[in-house]
Amino acid sequence: MIVHKTLPEEKRVSLEVFEYPKKMVTTKRSIFLIGLFCLALLILISGTEAINQAVNIGRCSDYPDCNAACIQAFFKGGGCLMVKGTNSCFCEPKP
Repeated sequence: MIVHKTLPEEKRVSLEVFEYPKKMVTTKRSIFLIGLFCLALLILISGTEAINQAVNIGRCSDYPDCNAACIQAFFKGGGCLMVKGTNSCFCEPKP
């Protein structure tokens, strides 16, 4: 059996002051999720830009060491990739 004690009027505290409105909590959660989505989208887009900026300097048969050729041409580095049936040397620009 639960017994409730009645407090004098001056010691009573309204619980409404300490409770967050449900709309406020939902709004904060929504803003957090939208921010998280935008961050993930930004990371995804920035990762694909590096691939799109690669420079094709020729066939890998013309460059025995593609990475060294890219570094010598003032790029960050490079490697051989098969594109449309041809093995090509691609160099990554420096940031």
